[in-house]
Amino acid sequence: MYTYETLLDHYYDEWERIDRCRSNEERRIATLTYADMIDFAHDKNPLHALIILVVNYNGQVCNGGHSQYVFNGYAHGVGGCFDDHPTTEMHDLMLSLFVQLGLTSDGRFIPVLSIMRMLKVDNETYCDYCDGDGYLDDDIDSERYGCCMCDSTGASDTPGIDEVLADKLDDVYYAINDQFMTDFKETINARLQQETS
Repeated sequence: MYTYETLLDHYYDEWERIDRCRSNEERRIATLTYADMIDFAHDKNPLHALIILVVNYNGQVCNGGHSQYVFNGYAHGVGGCFDDHPTTEMHDLMLSLFVQLGLTSDGRFIPVLSIMRMLKVDNETYCDYCDGDGYLDDDIDSERYGCCMCDSTGASDTPGIDEVLADKLDDVYYAINDQFMTDFKETINARLQQETS
């Protein structure tokens, strides 16, 4: 019988085994992604996919906030720090699995689900390099120069999230995440036990 912890270990071990069995040519052609891992787990059991999604959501958010969760590609499903992550496909899947598995009726999860639902990727963001101004100040000669990263528009086509909202979501999540993870683990272990009975 799996428990919450042994199930996670099983999938990470299985994932490493699958990757080791691939040829160098297969690795060169395509890198296995986080989304591939979730799909693999989902095909076995949607509950298993939800466990992996929630554990990684919690880990990323607690380590660096919702911004890190998005920028490291966990919300999107294709990892890569600072790469473009234009969607929240895996995040949306996590939310839909809560619904599919009937966990949205558990009042203990409602506060966290509310936080999760507020997270959105904004495809029209300001340029981080010039802070949306379109220009940079030269500290040496006090001249202003057009930003080369956004062609002086101040806009960026790199998807991102509203940092102010993300900070607020972080604060609320940090206040409740320990209890949420305790409740989630308890619920999941009970479900896993029911599956094997």
